[in-house]
Order: sequence, then structure tokens, then C-alpha cells
Amino acid sequence: MDWGRAALWIVLSGPFAILAWDFWREIQTPGTVFGADPGEAVTRYLGEWAIRGLMLTLAVSPAARALKRPRLVRYRRLCGLFAFAYALAHFGAYFALLAGLSLMAVLEDFAERPYIAAGSAALLGLVPLAITSTRRWQRRLQRNWRRLHRAVYAIGALACLHLAWLSKGGYGEAALYAGILIVLLGERVVRIARSKRVVGAQRSVAERGSSGANAEEPREAAHRAHWRENLRLVGICLAIWFGVSFGCGVLLVDVLNQVQFGGFQLGFWFAQQGSIYVFVALIFFYAWRVAKIDRKHGVEED
Repeated sequence: MDWGRAALWIVLSGPFAILAWDFWREIQTPGTVFGADPGEAVTRYLGEWAIRGLMLTLAVSPAARALKRPRLVRYRRLCGLFAFAYALAHFGAYFALLAGLSLMAVLEDFAERPYIAAGSAALLGLVPLAITSTRRWQRRLQRNWRRLHRAVYAIGALACLHLAWLSKGGYGEAALYAGILIVLLGERVVRIARSKRVVGAQRSVAERGSSGANAEEPREAAHRAHWRENLRLVGICLAIWFGVSFGCGVLLVDVLNQVQFGGFQLGFWFAQQGSIYVFVALIFFYAWRVAKIDRKHGVEED
């Protein structure tokens, strides 16, 4: 029996157990646990543990590398599944306690409240990651499995955006999670860059031994070209994002509001929903395009 996995399962189940106990206390003495709005309190509690579980999942691999304990990575899937469970419970609490089990109320919130759209996009993004988290799917998808699961960073960004828009008393908590996400993503980028430099140096040494001192020049040129294409792609994505969010949602909002889209003024739609949809689409476009750039220059991540 894997006692470490069993202990982790108990720890990750703790917030659910605490919530069940709080429900019992609330039933015994109404208003003493969840306050004046129990539905909002329960929904927020589950959402907080969903984003914490997501950050914990992203932190497993960096922690394993920092502590030189590669076996810790085997606990990453369990953390991810619990994060998905809390996110699903978070949506279930919203649907049952705040939307009153009304699909129309959900659709209205989705159209009028951008944080609902961001949260829904994050939850939908977690679904394929949870389904394909098994070793069987990993073997079936091969390298595409890694590419698919890179989307967890975009999902984390959407979760932070969801929390920031939802916050009423300041952005401190959202900024904290966003900072953690940036640190974890930065660690991954630095690690990949270092590993590619090491591999490139090894290849250069091998080529130099067989072809002379100038054999490393084509490899260096390929890496510079790869970096330039990446920067160009990032610039294009940022320009599109700026044009849609600031241009259509702020500068041209009065002009676009004269056009109706789905019953809403187009400028208002871009400011509330359209910019989010474009943001999500750009994330997937970037992941698809950068994979092609990696293959083109022979620097795919193993």
C-alpha cells in the first residue's frame, strides 16, 4: 500500500470534511457558520480550495526537482484530480445555491458577468486534463499529452482572472495566486531553456569533433532563429489582445455599441465577453503555433 498517497488523499479531502461539519453546525444553529449569505460563502470556499489545489498541482514538479525527490511527481495526478473535484463542486454550489438550478440564470450571468465566463472557461479547460490524466492516455497521446497538459498554466491564469474580477475588497488574494503562478511558470521556462542549451552544447561538441570548430555555428543560428520567431509570435498575440481588449472594448466602444450582437451592444460585448474569448483562443493558438516552431528548429521538449 502506498502510505504517502493515502496520507495525501486524507489531507486533500480535509476541506470537504470541514465543509460537511460546517453544514451540520449551520443546520443546528442557522446563521452562525456561513453568515448572512450561506450560498455565496459555500461557493467561495470551494472556489478557494479549487485554485489552491491547482497551484499545488503546478508546484509538485518544481518541488520534486528542488528537493531532488523525483518520486514526488507521482502525487501530481492526485493533486490535479482533487483540484478538478473542488472546481466542479464550486460550480455545482454556484448552480444550486446561487443560480437556483436555473440554466437561464446561468446563461444570463455568463453574458453579463465576465468573471463567470472566465471561471467557466477554466473549468471546461480542466475537463480534458482530468480525462487524459491516466497513464493509458499518456501512452496514447505520446508527445501530444505534454502539449495538452501545458494548458494548465492558461487555466491557472483564467482562475486568477476569475478571482480578481470576483473580488470586492481588493485584489490581494488574486495577486498572490497570480504571483505564485508566474513563479512556477518562470521556473518551467528557465528549466526548459537551460536543458535546451545543454543539449545544444552537447550536440555542438559532437559536431565539432567530427566536422571541425565551425560545426556549432548552424546550431547557434537555429537557436537564434527559434528565439526570434517566438518573440514575433508573442508580439503578434499581444497586439491582437491589445487591439481587441483596449481598442474594441475602450477606444471604439461608442462606435461598436451601435451594432447589436446576440442582443447586446457590440462594444459592451467586447469589453465584457469578447476580450475573454479572444484571450482563450490566443492561448490555444500560441500553443499550436509554438509547437510548430519547435519542430521546425528541432528544439521540441522531450
